[in-house]
This record gives sequence, C-alpha cells and structure tokens, in this order.
Amino acid sequence: MYNLSIEPGQFTQIKQTQKLVARMKLANFMNLPEDKFACLVNGMENDPLFKKLIYPEDKKEKVISYQRFLHTDLNTNFYELNENITPDITSFDVVSFLEDRKEIIPMTKKLGIDKFKQYFLYNEGNYSNEEISLRCGLTISEVEKLNNFVNELAIHSEFFHPSRITSSEQICYTKIASLEKDNSGDFFIRYYSPNLARGRYVINYEKIARLKKEKVFSKEETKKLDKLLKKLELINLRKSTLNQILYYLLQTQTKYLKSDDWKKIKFLKQKDLASKMGVHPSVINRMLQYRSIETPWGEEKPLKYFFTGKKKEIQNLIRDILEEEKDELNKGIITYPYSDGKIKNKLKNEYKIALARRTVREYRKEIEIDSSFQRRIKK
Repeated sequence: MYNLSIEPGQFTQIKQTQKLVARMKLANFMNLPEDKFACLVNGMENDPLFKKLIYPEDKKEKVISYQRFLHTDLNTNFYELNENITPDITSFDVVSFLEDRKEIIPMTKKLGIDKFKQYFLYNEGNYSNEEISLRCGLTISEVEKLNNFVNELAIHSEFFHPSRITSSEQICYTKIASLEKDNSGDFFIRYYSPNLARGRYVINYEKIARLKKEKVFSKEETKKLDKLLKKLELINLRKSTLNQILYYLLQTQTKYLKSDDWKKIKFLKQKDLASKMGVHPSVINRMLQYRSIETPWGEEKPLKYFFTGKKKEIQNLIRDILEEEKDELNKGIITYPYSDGKIKNKLKNEYKIALARRTVREYRKEIEIDSSFQRRIKK
C-alpha cells in the first residue's frame, strides 16, 4: 500500500508552487494585448448575469456600476473614425467594417458627444434601452446597434488610432491614450478605448449577499456569480494598474508635458513605482511593454521611454553636449567636433558622471549620432 502522507516541509513547497502558479496566471492576464483584453471584457459584459447585475429590471437590485478614474475621458478622436490607416499593418479590414455599419456613424454624430457619453458610454443613470430610445429620439433597434458598435470599436480601437512607432525588431505598439491639457491648464488622460474610458467596476458586495438570501438569483446564476466577480476584480486590477502608471506620469512629467523639452524629462525607475503602488515590479514591466501614449504636441512615446533610468538620462546629456558643440562650431570657438574623449571629460567635469570612453561611444551610437570624424565630414 502506498504511503500518501506528506512531510511537514512539503506543505511549504506546495504553497509556494500554488503562489507561483497564481502569479504566472496574473502575469499572463496583465500581459494580454489590448484587443484580446477588450474581447474578454466584451464577452463578459454580454453575459446575461452581468447585464442583470448592472442593468436590472428593478433598479434597486443594481449591484455593479462604472466609476471613471480621475482626470480621464474618452479621446475626442474616437468620434472621428479614421479610414486612412496603413492597410498592411493588420488583417482587420477597417473599410469593410465601416461600410457594413455606415448608418451608425451619422447616427453617432447627430446624437452629439454629450448624449453619446451620457447614454452609451457611461450610462450612469442606468437607463434601459427603452428610456434611451425616448430620450435620444432613436428606435430600440438603433439603440441596440449603437451599443454593439461601441463594444466592437473597443475591440478594434487600436486599428482606428494605430501606433506610428516603427521598430527594427518588428514590435507592434498599442497607442492607449493621449495626454492633453484641459481649460484649467491641468493634464488629462484621454483613452482611445471605451473600455478604459469607462473606468473600473464598483461592486456592492453587501447587496449581492442580501440578494442571495432573498433568492433573487437562480441556482445556475448563484454558481456562476463568484467566478464572474473574480473576473471583474481581475479586470479592475489591470485597468487600475495601467491608469495609476499614466497618472504617475502626469504627476512626475508636468514640466516636460508643458514644455516639449526633453531636458525636463524625469526618468523613473520601475521598482520605485512598483513599491509606491504595492505591486511586484514584473507587473509594472508587463503593463509598460509595447504600449505608448501621445504627448500634448502629438508625438508618440513608448511608456518604457520614461522608465529607462540613468542610461537614458546620460544619453540626453550627450545630446545636450553636442548641441553645445554646434554652437561653438558656428561661433568659431572650436575648429573640430567633440571626440568621445572630450564628451567623456565634459560628463565628468560638468555633471560628475564618470564613464569609460568606450561606454560614451556605445551610448552615442545607440542615439544614432555620428562619430566626430563623420560629423566633421558632414560639416
């Protein structure tokens, strides 16, 4: 007969393995591309049980609502669907997508941005399709079509507002938001996807417990409920993490965002942000990966650009030194461009940064600046 007893030390090993598996599942979820994440959210929100929780027939039984993140909104470009994208970046056919739904676009524009947000994006008043139909002068069929259209656009939003970042490694970025200044001079996060613009789910667990006791849910719904709530919590975690990263950028990069001056960028460390947010650094790393934002002046930047640490700061100082070189050459103060040795000495004397000459050469090459000999020939 086999001995099925477990040694005391094995309990610790089992727990560690379970934690590792849970962490791997979380990492995979956080690493989902935005279109796949939108598909997951769309499928979950189409579940009849979710609809019952967020839009119940009896409004007193509503237990889920949307809560927008502070300083966020939907990007205004969402209403200006752009068909002029590079046709070979994806197999998704934008032209056919819009052609099949051509009656929806004029309907959206006629409705106006304010009504669209109120009734179709956020629906904070928990209006039924019948109520929206009366308030907006639309048929119930048109309301349903418009709701479906918004959900479909959430899945395909990256194809209407594609990233323009090119990479030699064939990496595809997703442009998730633009950082824009509002009328008060503060900066706003404007998401391209309705899923992110809607914010997080607020779940009333006390009311759910009461409704369970009152047997509002069928046996089948009760079985599904816990699984659905866990999925909502995971979605909230991912959305909140991404939003906190962007909000942190707004707080730390104000001088840069106001000036468009790379010298005013404050380069950040992923581990510092992870500590501030109370998450593992790998979570931050995954949320930064292959995502980009648009600056107030229309330049697209990878999120990782702001988290490159000391190396990027030194490379920008090298750029600064070579701007000084141009001025001195133009004024006749110097005859020849700075050598790597000269740049090395300036970094040490003016910025107290000690680097080997070969490191200076390596950093210069990475930012695509020619050698002093090549700069002299071009001059």
